Amino acid sequence: MSSGAFLSGKQWKGWDGKMVVAYMGIGIHGTPVGNRLDVLDISTDGLSAKRSTVSLPMPAGRFRSMVQAPDGNLYVATDEGEIYRMTPN
Repeated sequence: MSSGAFLSGKQWKGWDGKMVVAYMGIGIHGTPVGNRLDVLDISTDGLSAKRSTVSLPMPAGRFRSMVQAPDGNLYVATDEGEIYRMTPN
């Protein structure tokens, strides 16, 4: 896992208030090669979470950092120096 952020705003619909985490898959110990984002619905008591994995229409790359910007979108940076803007459907 590389970073995480809490999504905020009605544009995220059912993901508003949920945590999104980025992974850096490097193919060791069965981890997938490439990028992955998971959205976590953390229980009120903080003892459990339900995970949704997000399918990404982009080439594989290792996510390094992410932040939700003032415009409400999520921006994710890769090892290769690319920055992707993630917007809700």
